[in-house]
Amino acid sequence: MYDSTITMFNRSGSEKKGFVWFPTVIDGVYLIIDKGAGMVKTGLAEANKANLHIQYISVGGKVLVVGKPYMLPKEWNAQLDEEKATSITFNEGCDFFIEGEYPEDVIQDDDILYTDGLFSCMKAKRDNVFKLNTVGKYTLIPHFEIGGE
Repeated sequence: MYDSTITMFNRSGSEKKGFVWFPTVIDGVYLIIDKGAGMVKTGLAEANKANLHIQYISVGGKVLVVGKPYMLPKEWNAQLDEEKATSITFNEGCDFFIEGEYPEDVIQDDDILYTDGLFSCMKAKRDNVFKLNTVGKYTLIPHFEIGGE
């Protein structure tokens, strides 16, 4: 069940100064991609939806995802870039994930040839790219449930 791999891209920065993306490869996730329901409801061929389950562990009161401390979005954004690279967040409407593995190198939007940045570039070049639209954290069976479009 938890046999997929994704890469989560956490966004930092602003439109004025440019965005910086911090990727994290996460193995052992449960990923459900629903192409049909989105197409029927919206009529759009790219109306894919995803439901992503990511397991976590708690150690000493800290939540860890693939060994990285999880932080709420505002807390994560308040860090220095070096700290952001060693932690993770799930920020609705900002962050996105792709199915599969992508190198964990920090990416500047300025380095991307697409005017709309990394997300648009990934959507144009890859299948199964999803922007986070819902995030839930569950404790009985420790995991995050993330919805993406």
